[in-house]
Amino acid sequence: MNIQALLDSLTDLRIAGTILFVFFLTGIFFGYNFAPKPLAKALICKNEIEQLNILNSQMESLRLEHLNDIARIQKESVKLQEKLCTDKIKKYRQACLSLKCEICEASK
Repeated sequence: MNIQALLDSLTDLRIAGTILFVFFLTGIFFGYNFAPKPLAKALICKNEIEQLNILNSQMESLRLEHLNDIARIQKESVKLQEKLCTDKIKKYRQACLSLKCEICEASK
């Protein structure tokens, strides 16, 4: 083997190694710069806290709507009971008056 041939092959090997190393570094550089970045923990916590605040306000508004519905239904129920009682009282009063009239007529 010729020493000059060995030197040429080593030079070619260094050039190929350098090219591969540059490609490797370029790949690392672009991979790092274009890879999706993880969100910061503080940002994730901030988003979760905002979501919790929204859910808490929705829960509070639903609870208030529920209580308002219960109050409205109770009010309607009381009105219906009063109407039924009033109707029954009128019915029995009319029955008592007609019975009183029958008693008066029978005693004459």
